Amino acid sequence: MFDQIKLAAIAEEHQAPLMDLSYIEDALRSRYGGADDAIRALVLSVACGEPLLFIGPPGTGKSQLIRDFCALSGIDLSADATESTKVGYFEYLLTPFTEPSELFGFYDIPSLQKGSPQRLEAGMMQNARIVYLDEVFNGSSAILNSILTFMNERTFHERGIRRKVAMEYMFGATNLVPETGMLKAVFDRFLIRCRLVNVPNRLQPFKELIHKGWWQTYGQSITSGSEIRKNAAGEFIPFCGLLEGLAEMRSAIRDGVMSSRELHPQKESDVYAKFMQLVEMARSYGLSEMSNRRIIKLVWVLCIHKMYTTVRKNIRTCSKGKLKSEKQWDIWTGREWDPMGPFSAQELIQGIKGGTLSPMTWCCNKSRDTQHIKDAIKYERRPMPKKIAIANEDLMLIPKFFLDKEDPELALKMERTLVSAEDYGS
Repeated sequence: MFDQIKLAAIAEEHQAPLMDLSYIEDALRSRYGGADDAIRALVLSVACGEPLLFIGPPGTGKSQLIRDFCALSGIDLSADATESTKVGYFEYLLTPFTEPSELFGFYDIPSLQKGSPQRLEAGMMQNARIVYLDEVFNGSSAILNSILTFMNERTFHERGIRRKVAMEYMFGATNLVPETGMLKAVFDRFLIRCRLVNVPNRLQPFKELIHKGWWQTYGQSITSGSEIRKNAAGEFIPFCGLLEGLAEMRSAIRDGVMSSRELHPQKESDVYAKFMQLVEMARSYGLSEMSNRRIIKLVWVLCIHKMYTTVRKNIRTCSKGKLKSEKQWDIWTGREWDPMGPFSAQELIQGIKGGTLSPMTWCCNKSRDTQHIKDAIKYERRPMPKKIAIANEDLMLIPKFFLDKEDPELALKMERTLVSAEDYGS
């Protein structure tokens, strides 16, 4: 769909922030059981700069996952806007009774008396770099209209004046998918959606939840200065330049589109037919209307996802040659382990011998000193490929993160459709 050489060149040029993003994904996977899809959705949202919505019941870790990601990205969650109106993070739980002033700041009483009302807006939503709204669809129509403007235009309407907002990333969470008109309009603007559920009644996921959840809840905080253990050292050092690096990458992609048109969808590609088939299936099953805007945004996400996964695969260890026997390889590829895990084969075996459930956690937690994720885990790097192309694995993001409703059977049908297209030609 895109020039494969140009796409690979952009990925190589901006692999540093994408590598940091991969390190953060691994750190989060070591602490959250059964949340791999949610972690990948969060990573993808930040890489693309598109809004993310978590859907799931209370207690599935939606809010804490977002906070931990922000902390690893170098955002100070506890910072007060005392010296500046700008803050890194704004979080609020919406209810039907939430007033707009709770989000945007109350009016200063003396300024009201003088006839020139001014908001006390230090640290409020319009001045935050990252905005997270829990139970986002509980807000009033006035709040929902403001949220729409935030996401669509990155502006805030203040008594007829349009002002640019500081927001770069928008995250939301909800228990239920909305069905009414205004709520569906806001829901549609959350390009990436991910559903979280409570642990299923299966032994391995149950053990993984307890093992990782215990450390996440009662062990070392993921970074220093958490709201629970303010004075304790964190497990990892945050990547403070990550968000700036990703912003530069997105700007480079847009420059490639505008200046030379080198990064422009090609007229002929077998991806079009596959993409169209998946869109038609989603529409025919009533799982998404797949608007024109959504399709274009999807192409943007597919492009960045391909660059991210290419960089991620190039720094991760999965080498059969390092294992001592076929039996150990069977352990490596079993359901209990991630075959693309960031740990080396030898560390895997040591983790098994040590009786730990997760080799990833064993590698991370063997030292209690705060450390860089890339130092805690022994990564291996390979040369970047000269060409990369959007493949079936990228298109399978559609049933995972981009439908209005969930249908596991449709995901299987879509996967079979893509395989058939490979076998018989699109």
